[in-house]
Amino acid sequence: MLRVCWAIGGEELATFSVRDVRHVHQPVKYLKTLLRERCSIPVSIQKLLHDGHPLNDSQLQWRDEPMELMLVLASCHGQQDQDRKLLEKLNGELSEYAVRHGNAEVVRRLLDAGADKDCPAFSSLHFAASETVLVLAAGLGHLGVVELLLERGALIDGRRRDGRTALSCSGLNRHVEVSRLLLQAGAHPDLFDSYGMTALHDAALEGHVETVDLLVEYGAELDLQTWNSHGTPLIEACRRGRVRSARSLLAARASHDLSDFGGKTALHHAAQEGHKKTVELLLQHGADTNWQSCCGSTALIEACRKPNGEETFGRRRERRVYSNDTPYDWSIEWLSDGDDDRTADFHLRPDREPMHERFWRGNIQAAKLLLEARARHDLSDSGGMTALHHAAQKGHVEVLTLLLQHGAATDFQSSNGRTPLIEACREGHVRAALLLLEARARQDLSDSGGMTALDHAAQQGHTEISELLSTTCPCLDEP
Repeated sequence: MLRVCWAIGGEELATFSVRDVRHVHQPVKYLKTLLRERCSIPVSIQKLLHDGHPLNDSQLQWRDEPMELMLVLASCHGQQDQDRKLLEKLNGELSEYAVRHGNAEVVRRLLDAGADKDCPAFSSLHFAASETVLVLAAGLGHLGVVELLLERGALIDGRRRDGRTALSCSGLNRHVEVSRLLLQAGAHPDLFDSYGMTALHDAALEGHVETVDLLVEYGAELDLQTWNSHGTPLIEACRRGRVRSARSLLAARASHDLSDFGGKTALHHAAQEGHKKTVELLLQHGADTNWQSCCGSTALIEACRKPNGEETFGRRRERRVYSNDTPYDWSIEWLSDGDDDRTADFHLRPDREPMHERFWRGNIQAAKLLLEARARHDLSDSGGMTALHHAAQKGHVEVLTLLLQHGAATDFQSSNGRTPLIEACREGHVRAALLLLEARARQDLSDSGGMTALDHAAQQGHTEISELLSTTCPCLDEP
């Protein structure tokens, strides 16, 4: 039997079986670790004595009869060199064990022994040696440790390498109570990180509604724009389809008509990404449907521009799950706040429609909402292209039908003289070209280069469209 007692007073602290530590390479060090787990005494301040002599990590002679060790606690109050070495051990254990594991009692003992409350977190994780222990504890959600560090006067707005503060890290990881504690202690809610984002931007972007409400309650600036893209928290929420976050921001009177660096408003981004419920929410709050960005694009034009597969995947975080060793059989999960009709698992198989067509459904619904809200379909971008041009260029038959039903001009010519029919024929979209012909789009119009739709189809080698244009469409003969 191995007994550990306090050197002062002789009170028994813990007992261990010799068999538990006899075959360990460094038995004394291992014994100190066991004492930390049982009694919350930091390893770095433990000094074990046997027969009045201090023991190093591997120095322990086992005996058959019961043994008794005495424990003395060290602190940084001795010689300067010894204090410096001990301080390094204290700070290392504070960041590596106590804060990371959320052991508030060990943290308290380490701080009492002289550990630095603002020491960097020595770890290969979480931006090594670049964040304070308060930032680390806040990011991990250890409320008791954060409270203790704040009581000891830890730097509340200290940053890590990417510029994020303890408040930003707790908000990103949905630790609402930690964020509340930091705000009550005076944490600044509007500090920018190296990405130009504040805590409210991060919370809105990730859809953490409780954190958004908390930051608004404590006076976070609603319309603060990032220094790189000039995006507001509302724009970030709408771009990712965070309906509940957007609703909270709008209820707090966040401006829906502020634009980012490219001149795009929250409505532009919601329509571009096909977030139907977000578009509907913005329209209910009176968002301007005809605002034109720096390149002249409206929200309707953005909804009619379907990105290709690579662009779609690049703009959204996704989780793919492969099964059956089949390259076509996988699922993708949209990471939203659960209040958007796009939040679902989509499955792609060889006998099903292409994945990008499923992504495009949200854009059709967004376009329909905008047209019902009297968005102008005759506005053109800097290239002179209307929403009908973009839909024809991408071959979106559903949205073409929708625009034609609302009276979109079929023969409007862009800056280079191209009509929607020319755009459809150049790209080889047969169904789109047929739909425009049925809507009596003129085939004889030519672009600035003097080429008609038939010329472009022939030049690109689209035989089916060339044959379609060469014959008279039956609908043209109807009165």
